[in-house]
Amino acid sequence: MDVYRSESKSVWLKLLAGAAIAGAIVGIIALMVKLTAKTEFEKAIAEYDDGDFVDSLRILNSLKGKLDFEKAEVVYYYRCKAINRLAEQFEKKYDDELAVISSPSESTDRKERETRYVEERLKKINEELGADLRIVVADSVGRIISGGKYYDEFVARYKGSGYIEDLDFEELEKLQKSDPARLTGAIFGFYEKYPRTAYLSQIVGLIFSNIDKMGPAVSDRSDVLTRLMIDYLRKYPTSSHVHKIFTCKGDGVNLRNSPGVQGKIVGKIAKDELLIQVEKSSDVAQVGDVRDYWYRVMNQKGQQGWIFGKFLSPFDVSRFAPHEIEETWIFEEHFAEWSDSNTPKNWKHLEGTDSSAIGFFDAGSKKIARLVSNGSPSGLYRRTAGARAFSIQSRGRFVSGDEGVLFAYSMGSGGYFSLTLSKNGIDVLGRTLPLATNMWHDYTIVSDDGKFAQVMVDGELVLNKIPPQKGGEFPHPGLYCLLAKSGMKSSLEVEYIKYR
Repeated sequence: MDVYRSESKSVWLKLLAGAAIAGAIVGIIALMVKLTAKTEFEKAIAEYDDGDFVDSLRILNSLKGKLDFEKAEVVYYYRCKAINRLAEQFEKKYDDELAVISSPSESTDRKERETRYVEERLKKINEELGADLRIVVADSVGRIISGGKYYDEFVARYKGSGYIEDLDFEELEKLQKSDPARLTGAIFGFYEKYPRTAYLSQIVGLIFSNIDKMGPAVSDRSDVLTRLMIDYLRKYPTSSHVHKIFTCKGDGVNLRNSPGVQGKIVGKIAKDELLIQVEKSSDVAQVGDVRDYWYRVMNQKGQQGWIFGKFLSPFDVSRFAPHEIEETWIFEEHFAEWSDSNTPKNWKHLEGTDSSAIGFFDAGSKKIARLVSNGSPSGLYRRTAGARAFSIQSRGRFVSGDEGVLFAYSMGSGGYFSLTLSKNGIDVLGRTLPLATNMWHDYTIVSDDGKFAQVMVDGELVLNKIPPQKGGEFPHPGLYCLLAKSGMKSSLEVEYIKYR
């Protein structure tokens, strides 16, 4: 019996040892997978930066199921960027074939032969990468573009991502190549979706480069065009396009199909109507006692024609009151859902911080996020694209202790802005303002370009022209919330935080 017990004990010890070894192996494998994934991602970005988009996409596609939700967001984003860059690369590679494919003078047989040649190569790469590169012909120019499969996958998975504006702008650039007739309407949709877009100058540039193709489809969006141009002229008063934007001096001024009073009248222009120059006559003309150029212009309805320069005035933006912009937030966090009692859903705790310092309590139908730190560092983080044009609003209050950061926004290498609450008031990167912070207030930081920001409390401007802070305190692009520094006792509460 003793022998049996001894042998049994020996077997169990061996089993336990085996289980321990197996567990250790599993742990090592998990660690290796994690480290490999990180290394592979860095390699994918390096390949992207080097212009090797096929290898970059091979790695990015292999990482989709290996990373957590937040890291995978960056993977999906770079997939979209890389497939667009690969399309541009192939367009240059097959420029001779595309010239034949799009040429009206080439024979049908040769065009079909070159089309098959390019399509076979695109099919091969599409099958390998799960992509949708294709040939398009617009205005007798052959192009290669991505059909949007990667983009659709990204948007379906990350609806509120801060990267979507960047990708949406790339979609506009693709439309310029593939379907210019739809570009203007798409630009208006983009502007309505992102009324404070950092791409304002670029989308106006797209309008001017595509202006000959703006047709009657503009008619129901004329108010958008006016608002867009007013915003553009306010922000870029010395741009190269300013001298091409006019208003009409007279009422019922003739719009003609050719320069000169002999041109057939094709329409009438109302007083103060916004007009965009399409073309200018090479020589001045005499009409009555006035010598001036003739201008081919487009009105807000997309109608084009020639008008004598006597009836044009430079667009005076000061005559227009700034319009109210309805904010479309990328996300509005009301802390309604929590992954656990210390972690709001879609947020993570900063590495090396005390997660137990963050929690929440119910206030009627709302959940209030709360920081209670006894000197240990703590804080939440949520990745965003780190755009230079942004607006952040949060409702919070100081409860007790020394001080705490209600929120901070990092643009990565562009620096960061932070708003700190204490019993004495608020501090924004060294600019202080006395305030009863123990009361609930709405705090807002807004910047159009990342160079300077405005700070508002309850809608009132309190600090202006605040430059970003440089340094490594907030190195990763994104939003930080409820931060306590080491050695600081802090207690703050926040009802919501919004970002766009």
